[in-house]
Amino acid sequence: ERVKTTKINNLLTICPYVYMPLHFQPESSTETMGGFFVDQLLFAKFIRDIIPKNWKIIFKRPPLDLTPRPYLRHKGFWDFLKNIENSLIIDNQTKSEDLIKLSKLVASPTGTSNFEANLLGIPSIYGGFSNFAASPIACQIKELNTKNDFNLWYEKVSKNNLAERYNQMTKFINQIEYKSIPGKFYKIGEFSKLEKKETLSHLNIIFNSLKNQFLL
Repeated sequence: ERVKTTKINNLLTICPYVYMPLHFQPESSTETMGGFFVDQLLFAKFIRDIIPKNWKIIFKRPPLDLTPRPYLRHKGFWDFLKNIENSLIIDNQTKSEDLIKLSKLVASPTGTSNFEANLLGIPSIYGGFSNFAASPIACQIKELNTKNDFNLWYEKVSKNNLAERYNQMTKFINQIEYKSIPGKFYKIGEFSKLEKKETLSHLNIIFNSLKNQFLL
């Protein structure tokens, strides 16, 4: 069903809020990495239960939800979201970057919007599994069982100013880069010409890192 959305002309009028961009489903990331929260309604309910009552939840529809019938959601899906206390389903015209920048945090089962938020210095909560959930200003919802858990975590990540959070994220990305093997995209028919010696060097770094972790 096509759900009625709210048009927001000035995001400042709806602050404070949590931004929750909805996933199109089925999709590979949510279905395989979402865990229990492959059910986005369950995830939304968990978020509502732990955040302050005066914080809104802003849901944004994925672009594919606006395409023809095969991608439409069941009426019950939208009814559930509309009945969540202090929440809004907004139209697709509002830019995600603007929504992220003014949000208290971003919440998504597995979406890249969480990592985008972290790069902008905004905290995020993952429902499922992601390598980026190890970000210093992100966490998985399984770590936040109560309102008190949430308050302690949010106080910890938000006590640093934006400049300090950018610095935290820079260190995090450098760590990932250090433990990654460089690659590039190739056209069909092309292949990697990365020298064997260089590949072995990067693998050696990764194996030594793992070995040191196990020996701790």
